[in-house]
Amino acid sequence: MKKVPTWVLLILVNGIVMISGFAFFIGETVYELKNTAVNQTFENLRIFSISISNIIENFADNNSHKAYDVWVKDIDTLIKNFAQQNKKFRISLIARNGAIIAESDVDSDDIAEIENQKDKEEVEEAFKGKDATAIRESSIADMVVFYYAHPVTLNNQQYVLRLSVPQTTSIYFTTDIKNMLILTGCVILCFVLLFTSIICFNVIKGIKELEKASIEYKNGNFEYNPETESTKEISDLSKSFVNMAQSIKADKEKVLRLEKIRKDFVANVSHELKTPITSIKGFAETLLDGAIDDKETAINFVNIINNESGRLFSIIEDLLDLSRLEQENENISSVEMNLVPFLQGICKKYDIKLVTESEEFVACINPSLFVQAVNNLIENALKYGGEKSEIECVLGNDKTIAIQDKGPGIPPETRDRIFERFYRIDKGRSRATGGTGLGLSIVRHIVNLHGFSIKETGRLDGKSGCRFVIYLANPS
Repeated sequence: MKKVPTWVLLILVNGIVMISGFAFFIGETVYELKNTAVNQTFENLRIFSISISNIIENFADNNSHKAYDVWVKDIDTLIKNFAQQNKKFRISLIARNGAIIAESDVDSDDIAEIENQKDKEEVEEAFKGKDATAIRESSIADMVVFYYAHPVTLNNQQYVLRLSVPQTTSIYFTTDIKNMLILTGCVILCFVLLFTSIICFNVIKGIKELEKASIEYKNGNFEYNPETESTKEISDLSKSFVNMAQSIKADKEKVLRLEKIRKDFVANVSHELKTPITSIKGFAETLLDGAIDDKETAINFVNIINNESGRLFSIIEDLLDLSRLEQENENISSVEMNLVPFLQGICKKYDIKLVTESEEFVACINPSLFVQAVNNLIENALKYGGEKSEIECVLGNDKTIAIQDKGPGIPPETRDRIFERFYRIDKGRSRATGGTGLGLSIVRHIVNLHGFSIKETGRLDGKSGCRFVIYLANPS
């Protein structure tokens, strides 16, 4: 089944809701206005009928001595005079038997020909002593008329004074007004639907742009920046998309970097283990093939086998240390101690210089692990700094510990990788010194477990040499 586009649904739903709402609103408005107009018309008729009945009653009392025919004719004339002042009103005076004896809209000679009004609902109700109203089509004029009947007593006889007004000339809510209201409502509805459509298309455009962005991100284009000029929510969502893309890009780069490190590690560890094993196997086979009978050669080969075995043992021991440090996570015990005498003992062991401007330098450390880290840094400087390189351990006032030498130094482009396992700047030279390629990686793990950080910065005096700085993140 083909799915309907969102913008079509939005416009249809909004259109149906709005049309229904406007139809209900117009219907209720027409109904209320009609009721108001009808009530106001009858109220006007009531007030007018009271005024006229008072005048007719006074007139009847003052002319009660006249003959009945003369008296009726005079009242008819009086009613016609009232009607002349406001021609939209029709005034009738109805006798008890239902006959009209005075009429504003009919000549006096023709009044007798008007049909009897006894059965009219408003007349019947008025003869019961109550004001009454009715709305119906007139028997005289082909139009809808409002009737208001008011009981009056003339010469001790009961009559009904009835006023009427055509619907078209009253304040009644006419068809023209109703049509105008409906037309106005339709125009307003069209404008609302137009603006709603514009808003819908604007929102859908933003959603389409986000959909395009998601496709671009899926295809690996994390640099794509969706251009949305929609509502605040869509704009905020667009910013979230961009932030998400940058986060995914960073994570992807991190994964790729870690994958490269993993591949390098596998290749390096394989090579590092294979090299001493190959040497051991080769020299052992040579001895078995007869070289063992030559004492001097045999002793030389056995020494090589012993050295390679020691190198292999060192690699395995360092790998085990790394594995143990990774398993330690952050659960290491530490004590608060003064690092000045602590480092003095280490520097004395290696016969290097300790530079400090303070007698006290307190930090929380795990002594055995921290000794291993500092030892690895110093031994690294001794191995690669050269025979005449001056090595110093510097305690800085900025809560740092620096191990520096005056050797060849480390190229700036490799400083981010020297802490990787088995990473060597000069592989041949590193192996000649007996290094396993794991020392700096172990140092970084120990430092990180303490909550500290380490970095190779190069010497501050601009001379060649290495400078490894441990930044104490939590000094006391």
